[in-house]
This record gives sequence, C-alpha cells and structure tokens, in this order.
Amino acid sequence: MRRCLLVFVLAFVLLAALPAGAQITRHNSKAHGTLAQAQELVDGGDPQQAIPILNTLLQGEPGNARAYLLRSTARFLIDDIDGGKKDLDKALELDPNLRQGWLHRGALEVSAKRYDAALAAFNQAEKLDPKAQDNDINIGAVLLLAGKLEPANQRFSAYLGKHAGVADARYLVASNYALSGYSALAVEHLRQAVLLDER
Repeated sequence: MRRCLLVFVLAFVLLAALPAGAQITRHNSKAHGTLAQAQELVDGGDPQQAIPILNTLLQGEPGNARAYLLRSTARFLIDDIDGGKKDLDKALELDPNLRQGWLHRGALEVSAKRYDAALAAFNQAEKLDPKAQDNDINIGAVLLLAGKLEPANQRFSAYLGKHAGVADARYLVASNYALSGYSALAVEHLRQAVLLDER
C-alpha cells in the first residue's frame, strides 16, 4: 500500500512538473547529452536502463545535482525507495534551488503522512517559482490531508481561479476532496466538472 501511494503521489508530481526537456540545462554538451538520454529512458518507462548511464555520468561529475535527481526518480520507479531518497537528499544538498527535488521531497513526506514536512517542501517549491501552476493544488491537497479544511479551500479556490472553466481542474479538486473523505465537497466539484464537460 505504501509503495502504491508513493508511486501515485510521485506520478502526480512528475506530471505537474516541468517538461522533461526543460529539466536539463547548464551542463557541458557531453553531460547534457547523457542526461537527455537517461531522461528519455525514464520518460519512456525504462528507468532500469537509465541508472547505469547516470552512474557513469556521476563517476565523472560527482557534483551534478540534476543527475542525482534523475537517478532518484529512476530508483523510485523501480521501487528502490531508500536509494531514491539518498539520491534526492544528495541532489538537494548540491543544489537547493532544484524545484523538482522539493516536489519529490513533498511527495515522499505525503506518502509517509508527515504533512508538516510535506508542506515545508511544497512551500519551498513555491518560493522557487511562485507562479508555477501546481503550487496551489499541491499545498491545498496536503492541507486537506492534514485536516486543515479552510486553508485548503482557499488554495483550491486560488487554483480554480487560475483555471476558470477547465473541467479537469474541477475534477482534480473533486478527487482531492473525495480521497480525504469530504464527500459533499467532492460531489459539488464533480457536478461542476460535468457541467463544464460531460465527457
């Protein structure tokens, strides 16, 4: 159950993050090509094949925070949770400005039900990019899990205000309410999502 929740949360975070190509920047051309190759393997559903490529890269560039971050993602996807955590910690130690790393940290804390720590991680991600589309939904979801309904409602309202008329946004909010046991709120947002798009 713990792994299923972790994969679900990480999948959401990965989908909400920057496009894969945007994650790889500011490296020499060889490292850039190697990271791009590993990223393609991870994105293509073959994280196991990406790990040896990243191992080789990190032997030559032990200070490459993005390579540690990508290897952490690959390890999480093959259920090497401890290895993924270790790589994630190293990535953030090397570069605390890796927003994607804080999103992953937040997801891990959610999976462990450490909601204060998850909020701290998602708040750090928000500081790094205050205009990111996923800030309000991530923080709102954690607030809801922590039983803080009113501040969660405010975050969801802010998210929906930025996605006015978007059925998928309503559905995402409804799903968060449903997963946290707020059935009436879930039904109301689901009803509005159906009104926006019957499909």
